Amino acid sequence: MAQPLFAFARIRLYRDIDLELKLSLILAAVILAFLSWKFIEKPFRSRTLIARKSMFIFVFAAFSATTLLGLVGHHYDKEITYLRYAGNPARAKTYIALEKARETSPVFIRTNRFSDGECKFSVENLSDEIAYKLSSCRKKYSSGILVIGDSHATNLYHSLVRNTENSKDYHFLVGITKNGCHLPTEDLNCQYKEVLRFVTENNDVFSRIIYEKAGHLMLLNSSKRDRMRDSSFRSDLFRVDEKIVDGVVSYLKNLSEQVPVVWFGPRLEPLIGDGELFHETCESDFILSDNHKMVFTALDEYLEPRVSALDEITYISQMQSYQFEFPRDYGSCNGLLWMDKSHFSTLGERFFGQRYNLLRNDVFIQPK
Repeated sequence: MAQPLFAFARIRLYRDIDLELKLSLILAAVILAFLSWKFIEKPFRSRTLIARKSMFIFVFAAFSATTLLGLVGHHYDKEITYLRYAGNPARAKTYIALEKARETSPVFIRTNRFSDGECKFSVENLSDEIAYKLSSCRKKYSSGILVIGDSHATNLYHSLVRNTENSKDYHFLVGITKNGCHLPTEDLNCQYKEVLRFVTENNDVFSRIIYEKAGHLMLLNSSKRDRMRDSSFRSDLFRVDEKIVDGVVSYLKNLSEQVPVVWFGPRLEPLIGDGELFHETCESDFILSDNHKMVFTALDEYLEPRVSALDEITYISQMQSYQFEFPRDYGSCNGLLWMDKSHFSTLGERFFGQRYNLLRNDVFIQPK
């Protein structure tokens, strides 16, 4: 009985629950448990009060009604959510802003991935058809640039594309990125083994390979990352997971034996979920605590010397390149720069890419 109360309290308050409220919820749970036992559980267990047939009919009717409501809610999810906030203009505006941030996102909706019909395109895996296309692009435009990684790399690829739309220098720019595919991995459904095999056999197709990985996945206790938004958060709970980093470095070293590799370091993740966004609304100034920022700064400061010591891999700090500063870099009701806790919106991809043009860095050789 206590767990649902705590769960709904967290949804309503979106952050940590103080001691006074915890004690109140525990007391409420005890009272509700007693009332539930006396007026629901005990009568239902008595065969003299409720016949078996009546019980079956009641359970079947309740199950049918719940299923129907679930199907209706799933089908009309957007409409129901909007109606929920329609009476509150600030939250309705927030809902519209969030929907706009997500409806064009290539991370949120895979059909939004970019393709110019030629040699600038984004895919999840390297198939034989894609391999043939890459070889054809090499013949047409000389060597190209490849972006690989997880969903953060999908953001990165589309940031590069959106900021080179009018450039004649980048005709061959490809992203092979997939949500949930994080190095190190043995998952054959991920793209990394096929990419390594392809560049080993065709090391002249790309002049540079760019890699990005979500920062929180290189931290111990990463599953508890939302605690960074708590006022009682301690940064020492989230140390660098050196084993994960070593796995990433191992793969990138193998890749760099064939093609020069650039690791674009992790971003500062605001970790502002839907609950907090709707509670505060898009009109609010979202600020990150110093401890929150310290976690990602420490990760970046660990990675930079670790990777820079390797001749084969160039490390470029995304933290230093973009100089994240909140609330400035969260956006507003006129346009959110983030579409969830750690991914840029389409507007954010363009916005941050304009602040720092990665492809203009000296380590890149401009394709001819």
